[in-house]
Amino acid sequence: MTKIKQSDIERMIGQIYEGLSLERKDGWEESYRELSRMLSSGPGSLHFYLRRQERFETLADTNEPGFIEEFNAKYFDMMPYKNNIAGLKPGEIFVRSAALPDSEYRELELYRDHFKEKGIFHVAHVCLIENGDAAAGVTFTRPETMQPFSDEELEALRVLTPHLQRAIRIRIEIAEKIERERLLTRSLDKLAQPVIIADAFGRLYFQNGAAEPYFGDDGIFNLGPKGIINCYRAERTGELRTLIEGVTSFPDLAVRSVGGVINLRTRSSDRPVAVLVSPQSETDANTGAVKHYAMMLISDPTRPLPSLNEDLMVIYGMTKREAELSILLADGLSVNDLSDRLQLSRHTVRTHLKRALQKAGTNRQANLVKFVLGLSGIRSRDGKES
Repeated sequence: MTKIKQSDIERMIGQIYEGLSLERKDGWEESYRELSRMLSSGPGSLHFYLRRQERFETLADTNEPGFIEEFNAKYFDMMPYKNNIAGLKPGEIFVRSAALPDSEYRELELYRDHFKEKGIFHVAHVCLIENGDAAAGVTFTRPETMQPFSDEELEALRVLTPHLQRAIRIRIEIAEKIERERLLTRSLDKLAQPVIIADAFGRLYFQNGAAEPYFGDDGIFNLGPKGIINCYRAERTGELRTLIEGVTSFPDLAVRSVGGVINLRTRSSDRPVAVLVSPQSETDANTGAVKHYAMMLISDPTRPLPSLNEDLMVIYGMTKREAELSILLADGLSVNDLSDRLQLSRHTVRTHLKRALQKAGTNRQANLVKFVLGLSGIRSRDGKES
């Protein structure tokens, strides 16, 4: 068996962190395969163990296709040492022979009928971190024809464990940040209010769907070189740029004064569109540096807000009929009233309402009524009809 050199361990540490620079699964795959080669391992994986579901989700593995699915469905429950693995604390290493002697393992149906042909006899497993109900871990195996993992190899694994732990934590933070940004983007895209975000240089960083009509031939903005936001009426661009620089260069002052407002006009209308410019900040997950942005909220009297039906369809994903029934329910109509008014069977009305409740995230009609009345109240305060 190849002796593990200090240079091998140092190179492996570099490989672990290099894998983080790739926002693809390939980074973990390469790191795990390199680690497997260093430890002369057979089939194994870098994974999350979901305790409640009692299943493994892999980040990287060297198993044959379909093995993990088969393992989750059948093999895990057959392992006499499954509780040993499930009960590990972060940093602890499990070696199969310490929990189950080789002679007993050879007699297991699990080994004779399944693991033997796959070359899984010696097993070393490390619990890396716990994250809620999940635990990240890494597993290495060897066939019976090879020697067990040596003390030297296990020690090398202990040296590498803190780096694997840190890499997993960083990856989780990156994934959570990406998901938060996706959630924010999806939420902003559902708003009827046009929203635009620019960086400190006035470059377009984000726009929601409602803001798209305000760019282009019939809009109030156009994009210059490098995505710089310019006003359609060029003489107003300097004023817009001053507002953006003000809220990004002096965000604390801008917060106290809310930022500033600029009234702009489109090519086809002399009616002003009000643009509120306010500060937004974001901390860079890698460097800790705070980046400042300008959020622009557009108030356009020439473009009425969508109807309450459309709000329910966009915000909660309801169908036109589900939204209609929800609004009528909030108006005080009963299921029987709805059935008679819309010429629908009571069963059909209840089915539509049940789906509307699910989409609104509740199982009570009273809560659905509150949601609808809440939206209606917001629109009333904005001077719009519900």
